[in-house]
Amino acid sequence: VVEINANVLAAIALAQMKHSGAPCIYSSSSGILDMRSLNFAGSAPESTLLHMASVQLAHHYNLPYYGANTPDSKLPDAQMGYEAMQHFMGLAMAGCNIVHVAIGNLEMMSLASFEACLIANEMLGATYRFLEGMDCSPEAIGLEAFKEVGHESRFLETAHAVKYCRGRERWESKLTDRNNWDTWMQKTGGKDMAQRANEQAQKILAEHHPEYVTAEQAKEIDRIAQAAQKWFVENWEQLKSK
Repeated sequence: VVEINANVLAAIALAQMKHSGAPCIYSSSSGILDMRSLNFAGSAPESTLLHMASVQLAHHYNLPYYGANTPDSKLPDAQMGYEAMQHFMGLAMAGCNIVHVAIGNLEMMSLASFEACLIANEMLGATYRFLEGMDCSPEAIGLEAFKEVGHESRFLETAHAVKYCRGRERWESKLTDRNNWDTWMQKTGGKDMAQRANEQAQKILAEHHPEYVTAEQAKEIDRIAQAAQKWFVENWEQLKSK
């Protein structure tokens, strides 16, 4: 952590020497050395801890943090899943502002996979939902709805239940299968997540036809992006306090 901080602060100092007041982002792609293989272990728990500590240092200096996720698995398998998710959750709980190389990378950023992209997208959706927390307001708890239902009716038939079952309280997964065994076999033939992700990727590649922006639209997007970056830098203190 000390070495990371020294390297980043040195780079920021050089940037300020070249252009005083230049907006900077605190970033690190550090990890630990696997003592058995002597390879970089980007998704080891200790690597995630390094990033979490770096997030706190970045915020100490009032800088946004730009963190990385690098699964060591070679396939979109269970190893890739737990490596990516523990990193996503660690960065999220630490308050990371931007996560990069998070989608589709495998084997320490040596490989890329469409299936891994879609699985990681699923994980990020779950992570964002986790960060939203629970709404414990009187309206959300709905004691009046419980009184209305009593002991002889069904809570799911109330307007309150319908509202909250379709709202932000429920995260709708796009890839996760929650059916029982028989339904899972009937609907998918027993396909696991990687196989379902492959089918979804093939469907997207076959059916998605992006509409490219015009030169004028690209110019306007660039203007908006620059204005947003300026606003973010100017309002960082206020955003951080929230």
